[in-house]
Amino acid sequence: MKKYIEVRGQTYAVAVTGNGPPLMSLHGFSGTKASLSRLHRELETNFTVIAVDLPGHGETNAPKVTSMDQACTDLAVIQEALGFKKADWLGYSMGGRIALSMAVHKPECVRRLILIGASPGLEGEIRNERQAADNDLADWIKCEGIDAFVAYWEELPLFQSQKSRLDEGAFHAQRNERRSQTPRGLAQSLKTMGTGAMPPLWHRLEAVTHPVLLTAGEEDEKFCAIQHKMAARLPRAAEVIVSGAGHAAHLEQPKALADEIQQFLL
Repeated sequence: MKKYIEVRGQTYAVAVTGNGPPLMSLHGFSGTKASLSRLHRELETNFTVIAVDLPGHGETNAPKVTSMDQACTDLAVIQEALGFKKADWLGYSMGGRIALSMAVHKPECVRRLILIGASPGLEGEIRNERQAADNDLADWIKCEGIDAFVAYWEELPLFQSQKSRLDEGAFHAQRNERRSQTPRGLAQSLKTMGTGAMPPLWHRLEAVTHPVLLTAGEEDEKFCAIQHKMAARLPRAAEVIVSGAGHAAHLEQPKALADEIQQFLL
């Protein structure tokens, strides 16, 4: 069931499926509320899955969202509008950074946290360099358009494992999701919620008292290392490395990942 929820004069598109306790689901950069649908189908027997088009993506333009904190405030309003005071939160990549930000800034909204290939951001000069790179990419997308962006994005080393592992339907569905975006929306997202723009949360991890499941694909060495460092700081973290998967474990091994999530939640 699709819903449109107005927050501060702008409209968020939300898909609600399944039955059971609420599970808020947040997609990655250039994705939509349908991006994790393979994973959702495995989970919706036991959970009410609430998938949101994040600001600048899908059917959510959200031009008034100017920071990660503002996005978290809006998501808290959406959760309450759907009748849930507290929910489990799941996020992939960018969505994982937002879900972690929810646990830090809106802890009363979060019951448990599941992160897929996510990080707490960057610190120091590395953050400054990444923010400059994100801003340059945002300007390039606005200049060159979506097709050029998709061609570039698909060739990043982070996503190469998908080429041999995804079936044709899944690969083209993801490509079409990316092509459905707007240059303005993606540029806005990079400049306001990109890894460089995001206030780093490394120093806040010790205060996150929620149970957290950290997951990463075994071939995603960068994020395997990041989540191991996160686990050392989070008081109640469990780590899972998903075999036969790269950065997008929810696409490459949805059943195996869903089994780990359900074991954590049920």
